[in-house]
Amino acid sequence: MSLRASSSIAPLLIIAFFCSSVRADSWVPAHRKEYFSSDRKYRLDVIPKKLERRSKNNRAKAIFYVRESIGYSKKHEFPLVNEVSPVSALVSGDGRYVVTFDNWASVGHGDDVVVIYRSDGTLLRKFGLEELFTRADIGTFKRTTGSIWWGADHYIDDKKEILHLKAGDKELSREVTIDLKTGNPLEPMRDLFPELQISPKVELELVDRTDTPSPGEFCEASDTKFDLADATRIPSQQLRTRFKRLTLPGYPPIAMAARAEGKVMVEVVVAKTGKLLCARTLSGHPLLASPTIRAVQFWEFEPLDTAENAAKVVGTFAIGFKLR
Repeated sequence: MSLRASSSIAPLLIIAFFCSSVRADSWVPAHRKEYFSSDRKYRLDVIPKKLERRSKNNRAKAIFYVRESIGYSKKHEFPLVNEVSPVSALVSGDGRYVVTFDNWASVGHGDDVVVIYRSDGTLLRKFGLEELFTRADIGTFKRTTGSIWWGADHYIDDKKEILHLKAGDKELSREVTIDLKTGNPLEPMRDLFPELQISPKVELELVDRTDTPSPGEFCEASDTKFDLADATRIPSQQLRTRFKRLTLPGYPPIAMAARAEGKVMVEVVVAKTGKLLCARTLSGHPLLASPTIRAVQFWEFEPLDTAENAAKVVGTFAIGFKLR
C-alpha cells in the first residue's frame, strides 16, 4: 500500500473507532438494527424515528420476519412504544415474543425501559425502573449525563418463557425474572444490592486539641481580624453542653455521587456571651468542607463560664459524613 493510500484511510479508521465507542447517550443518532432469535429463524428489524420528518406517525417501528426457504419473509410491522428508538432488543426462540430495552439517548428513564410485545405487535407490558427495582437499588446504578446504566446482557429462557433482566455491574449483577406469557414479575420487588445502598449520615463528633491558639491563627470575618491571643481552649465536651442552636450540614448530592465521606475538622471561637465569633475547617474533603462551614455559621451557644474567665474560648469538633 502506498503512503498516499494509507494516509487517506487513517482518518476513516479513527472516525470509525470513535463512533463505535460512543455510548447511546451521546450525539450519535439512532440507526436501523437487526435482532435474531437464538437459531436465527426469526428476525426483528428496529427502524428509528426519522428526525427530519415531522408527522404524527413518525416514530420508531419494528418489522418482524420469519426465515423461509427463499429467505426472510415479512410477517408483521408495528409501531414501538419508544418514540425515537430502543437501545437493544431480544427475540424469543419460538418467535412469539419481542422485548425492547431503554430509550435512545435517555437510558433508564421513562415508563418504557423494558417493553414486552407479542411478535404481531400486541403490547403485553411495559416497565419503568421504579416498577422493577427499589428506589435504594436505583440509587446504586451508575449514571452519566441523561442516562442511568442499570443493566445489560439480558436474556430469555426459551424453554420456560422467562425473561431474565441482569441489573448492576457485570461483576456484581443480580437478576429480576418476568413471565413472558403474562408479563408479570415472578418475585416480589426487593432490595437486590443492600451492600451498595447509600444511607447517608452526618454526625457531630467530639475532638479535642491540647495546644493553645496563637495570635492571628484563626480566621477573618469580612475585614475584621480577630486577635485570639487571650482565647482559652476548652474541651469540646464542655462546649457541646452549651449549644443553643446546632445546625448540621446536609449530605451534598455531588459528594454522594462522588462517594466522598470522612470527617471534616472544625474549629470555632466563641465569645463569653455565647456568640460565635469565628469558625474554620482544619481538614476534610473539599466537597464536604464547604457545606460544613456554611452550617457552622449558624451555631449559637449559651453564655459560657470558664475557670480563667476568658473573653473567648476555642473548641474543636468533627463533622462525620458516612454513606452507609
